Amino acid sequence: MEAISTHSAICPTPGVALERLRAASRDAIGRIGKLEPLLIAGPVELDIVLRTRTVAEWLSYLPEVERLDAYTVRYRPDDIIALSRFLMFVTLARQSVAA
Repeated sequence: MEAISTHSAICPTPGVALERLRAASRDAIGRIGKLEPLLIAGPVELDIVLRTRTVAEWLSYLPEVERLDAYTVRYRPDDIIALSRFLMFVTLARQSVAA
């Protein structure tokens, strides 16, 4: 896929995309049991630059979230699972506010 602009791209045909998915799936299945799981030791840290100051303000009220500037917050959970949940929350909360 090749980006053309913010809202457009040159994409493969559905048939080409399907064959690429099948090939990648076969490769992945063939590697089952051969790879070690990726372990990320905590604590972890995530900086998020947001589009609005309001969302940065709201997030800064949460525990373990630090406001760095008008648009940026830092989240420091104990582990990657908590970070994943935080990202899910931010994504879903943003969607509900935008709706």
